[in-house]
Amino acid sequence: MKAENDEIIRKLKEWGLGNKDIICMLIGGSQANKNKITDEYSDVDVVVFAKRRKFYDKDLSWIEKIGKLASYHEDRIGVPFIYCVHKIYFTNGAHLDLLFWDRRVLSLGAFYLWLRDHTPLLRFIPTLWEKIIIAHFSFFPKYIYRGYYLLVDKKNYRPRMEMIGRKFQYKQSPFSQDKLQDVVSRFWGIAYSTAISIRRNELMCAKIVGDNIMKFKLMELIELYAKLTNGEDFDVHDKGRYLEKWAPAFITKRMKNIYGHYDAGDAWRALMETMDLFGLICETLTKEHPAIKLINPEQHFRKLIQGIENTRTAVIGSSANGHI
Repeated sequence: MKAENDEIIRKLKEWGLGNKDIICMLIGGSQANKNKITDEYSDVDVVVFAKRRKFYDKDLSWIEKIGKLASYHEDRIGVPFIYCVHKIYFTNGAHLDLLFWDRRVLSLGAFYLWLRDHTPLLRFIPTLWEKIIIAHFSFFPKYIYRGYYLLVDKKNYRPRMEMIGRKFQYKQSPFSQDKLQDVVSRFWGIAYSTAISIRRNELMCAKIVGDNIMKFKLMELIELYAKLTNGEDFDVHDKGRYLEKWAPAFITKRMKNIYGHYDAGDAWRALMETMDLFGLICETLTKEHPAIKLINPEQHFRKLIQGIENTRTAVIGSSANGHI
């Protein structure tokens, strides 16, 4: 899809250069990744600094200047002063993720950093406002830390971008023993809930919890293990992306078994496989890093789940013998 993306990027640049409201526009994400992690399915991630940010967030007629629209929706990201990410799918097959920032953001960010480094005036800023400022500006490096390039830069924003990128360097969450404990405790509670749903034959609920929430906790454990093993700067990407490339083989070779069909028996098998893999990672982690202190409720919940399994198989056996 390179040609389709190139077409959208070209029209974005034309729109930005010809629009007096647009001050700066950059491409981030996989299209600008310095490690060249991209393929024909990669989307285009764009940040636009505009004079009338609120106007463009509400009036979407600008999309027509870039390409013919096939589908559109918004993702809210909970960052101060950012309304949403515009998720745009064009009829040529290209996919655009675009967000607008007020044109003053980088100037204010650079000024804040200068105050922080050169004067004591920041002590007069209320703590809440300082947290909002930091939350806002520390989000920007997430779009550029793997690489970016400018499509439009009418006011020479690059030096301010680079300074904010240095001062607010984006870092993925480091290993934390508290987080590890939370992930482990939550996982086994979720496993128990999944077992109950399967026992009740609430298969949709079991699939949503077992194949979504429970797997998310498994992914978090894999990330924590990778950070602990390879160092805090080890890149685990987001939402399990490229996991097959960066996770150790003893984990990835068992991933194919952790999902099941919309069937109580297969859902139970997938639950057991997921529990076994999670337990294996915990065991490996504590063996390789004996300084880690972990309260693991695995055996408690396995006993409860085994009780559910016993009643489940008894019901299945009675049904097969015609007793129900």
